[in-house]
Amino acid sequence: MVALHGHWHITATFALDKLIVAHFPHPRNGPTPKAPPLSLRDTTVKETESVCVLGVMLDSRLKWKVQQASALGKATSIVSALWQITRPSQGVSLKMICCLYISVVIPKMTYGLNVWYTPPHCPEGGQKRVGSVSALHRQALLSITGAMRSALTDLLETHANLLPMRYLLEKICYRSLIRIFSLPDNHPVRKMASNAYRHRNTTTHSPPLWTLSRLFDLPAPSDVETITPLAHPPDYDVLFSCDIPLDKDQAYRREENNRRRINIYSDGSRIDGQAGAAVVLLDKQNPANNQVLRYQLGALKLHTTYEAEGIGVVLRLALLQNCLHTNQDNTNMIGLDGKSFIEVTFNFKHRPRQYIIDEIHRLTDEILTDTSPRLLLTWVPGHMGLDRNECADEEAKRAACGNTGGSSPLPQFLRGKTLPASVSALKQHFHTSLIKRWENNFAKSRRLQRFSIYEPRGVHLNFVHLTDKLSRRQTSVLVQLHTGHIPLNFHLQHINRSNTPNCPNCEASGYLAKETV
Repeated sequence: MVALHGHWHITATFALDKLIVAHFPHPRNGPTPKAPPLSLRDTTVKETESVCVLGVMLDSRLKWKVQQASALGKATSIVSALWQITRPSQGVSLKMICCLYISVVIPKMTYGLNVWYTPPHCPEGGQKRVGSVSALHRQALLSITGAMRSALTDLLETHANLLPMRYLLEKICYRSLIRIFSLPDNHPVRKMASNAYRHRNTTTHSPPLWTLSRLFDLPAPSDVETITPLAHPPDYDVLFSCDIPLDKDQAYRREENNRRRINIYSDGSRIDGQAGAAVVLLDKQNPANNQVLRYQLGALKLHTTYEAEGIGVVLRLALLQNCLHTNQDNTNMIGLDGKSFIEVTFNFKHRPRQYIIDEIHRLTDEILTDTSPRLLLTWVPGHMGLDRNECADEEAKRAACGNTGGSSPLPQFLRGKTLPASVSALKQHFHTSLIKRWENNFAKSRRLQRFSIYEPRGVHLNFVHLTDKLSRRQTSVLVQLHTGHIPLNFHLQHINRSNTPNCPNCEASGYLAKETV
């Protein structure tokens, strides 16, 4: 720390009372000797046990207890505020309060989670670290669902469509590790990620990044796609346009009235756990000129059909580059089954699969000139009885089965290499595995048999979507009926709030919530 000079020396003060010092001694057995005081200009700098660095509290022993307490304190104040805007009988709807909890409370509670938290990797280990967070999670679930305080947590998580806290924290750590693995090579953390992956099997004094690389089954950082912050300058001119009809019927009629001689269609498909892409060129006047090109991407746990749609466009541009009809105006149309991919080709924001869109733009700039007609990306819905589009879908399925190649050579972009793993596919595969683990644990619960009376779907209840049109009071009553914890005499007697389990009207003995439903 140095004093300020020049103009800043006149307008700003160098206040020593704002300085603090924190000591991080080497871990050893026994008490730590007291450090000597630090004095500057006859002023002793205040010593503290913890310090905040980039929003994360560092304590002298790096036990992260101070950070956990700070995160829980921030989240507790927000969860307490949730009770002010929602009640079992009135307030914000279930869907809106779930969105508020996911977007505000969870980020506050899990900021910097991959640094100060390690997912429990033993059946019985690490449960105490999740306990305090789970208690706050339960308070939020009671506020979200409008259930009674005696309701069981696993049933509340099912109705709110929220993962148990242990799985939720594990998912956040996994997504954070993928984000680090997908950084560009010039990022300073990318080298640390590669080093952590090489030393992931080191169990002694391993940093958090090494530990997460060992716990999660992820490809090497070099095998994960790189997401660059900026692909093109703001004034980049896209050499193609899009044509997206309002609905499927309009798209069907427009394709039926298509009078082009040459049409090129591309599609992506999945079958038997594999993803593939294909492109077909159809000549109405001379079917002998028809061409096809196929490419297998790989396993679905590493790739997506959305990614296959982009590879189909790359194959189409390669086929167009080798085609004799490049200069004809009737070859500038690309029919795609995926409407979302057409929209994203005009968005230069960094996102997964950005390297495929960059390759599409590069090939377009290479093929077309200033006098060439612009390419037209048009939406042709699938499974509507259009023979030309169904032909591309059949070829895409053949590509997914491993039939790579065709009437033209593959583009240089796809030759002799495998595509990097998709970030979206890795996240989706891990989320699916978490749902299966949650479902298996819920199936072992002795409460499943009672809950299956009302909803046999278990964790796949989708209660938030089903009750979107209901009022807050109606939603709370349904949750109380499903959980069996409802202010009826049969349940009130269990919690010592009623002297009899009988119905006050018909005097039926032991009536249940099932009978009320």
